[in-house]
Amino acid sequence: MEQANAERALAKERSKAARALQAAEKQCMKVQQVRERSRIKEQRNREICQTKGQRALEIERHNIA
Repeated sequence: MEQANAERALAKERSKAARALQAAEKQCMKVQQVRERSRIKEQRNREICQTKGQRALEIERHNIA
């Protein structure tokens, strides 16, 4: 009887640990997705700034010429 109780308790702890691990992995995935979205936004903003800068230079060159 004691052994059965100990085995049930162990199984319960393993199950709890497995759920905690899954939750941690899920949270990690969310963090990675947020970082990836931030990286993409930053890259897009950089490209937009470069394009605006190039246009400004072209307009300036046109005005000088």
